[in-house]
Amino acid sequence: MFYTYILHSKKDGKLYIGYTPDLKRRIELH
Repeated sequence: MFYTYILHSKKDGKLYIGYTPDLKRRIELH
């Protein structure tokens, strides 16, 4: 199962869209 996520960067104001099979691990990497 894949999760799609959208991250908003406060540094440059951009939105980053991605997907990952392991949402918890992905969040920890940020």
